[in-house]
Amino acid sequence: RLPDVQTVVIDDIRIHGLKHTTRTSFINRLSLEKGKGYDGKELANAIREVYGSRNYTRIAYRWEPTTTGHANLIFDVIENSLTAVKLALHFNSFSSVALIAGLTTKNFIFDRSKSTFKINLSENFRVRAEQDQLFGKHDNNHLTFSFYHERFKYPIAVDFEEKYLYRSNFTEFDLRIQHTFGQSSGLGIGSTYESFNLKPKVSGNVSIESGNRYFNSFLFYDFNTLDQKQFPTRGWKIRTQIGHLYNQKPEDLFYDIAGEVGSIDTLSFDNYQQLRLKVEQYARLSDRFTF
Repeated sequence: RLPDVQTVVIDDIRIHGLKHTTRTSFINRLSLEKGKGYDGKELANAIREVYGSRNYTRIAYRWEPTTTGHANLIFDVIENSLTAVKLALHFNSFSSVALIAGLTTKNFIFDRSKSTFKINLSENFRVRAEQDQLFGKHDNNHLTFSFYHERFKYPIAVDFEEKYLYRSNFTEFDLRIQHTFGQSSGLGIGSTYESFNLKPKVSGNVSIESGNRYFNSFLFYDFNTLDQKQFPTRGWKIRTQIGHLYNQKPEDLFYDIAGEVGSIDTLSFDNYQQLRLKVEQYARLSDRFTF
């Protein structure tokens, strides 16, 4: 018979090594309360939650006994840098060469926040900015605002020869609130404002231009148990979203045919609902193969 698991009542929690992050952020993630008893497994799970913030490279703990069955819980931590800069070169035959730069910093605007900026410099320009704010007793709620813009060219080929060129401009403003359940799932609501413009060049002397603007409000659920972000070998990844697209404002369709310019203002679109579901499962078959 295995011995009974011993719990220790926490009298106080002390944290050494905090320089950039705050005690509030650490305690909220830890989710341990003074005056309650915990065993080793519960403590390990709590520390794993703090590691999930990616704010620390090392978290060590020790007990300082006070009375029988009671102790102070003391942490010694080493923090990660609050700011990270990344640069990369990317190439594929579709979008050519691109210089990609990224900047991520934490607690820049508010405590328990993360600011991200990414830019793609190439023939197809892309830029994204995001501000994520944690809040709640256990830092398991997210308020996220993001901006995204891209200008892209789509070559259309017939018999392996480029015949047409589609040029597009797309802009998106997104606001969402999410509640997370542990480290694997989250439920939330959001609204997005999207605007796009298409300008296809059908032939040498024929071009068309039009666009649309609309709102999309949605409910979403994420579930992720993958063992690693890149090249996972086991686990599930589920993304589902149900939304309502409304307040569409299509632009007039402008055309230029051999110098003859005109417009058509009869475009109209009804509101509609949208359901998205994406499910991935990974299973390791061997050291080299994953199903």
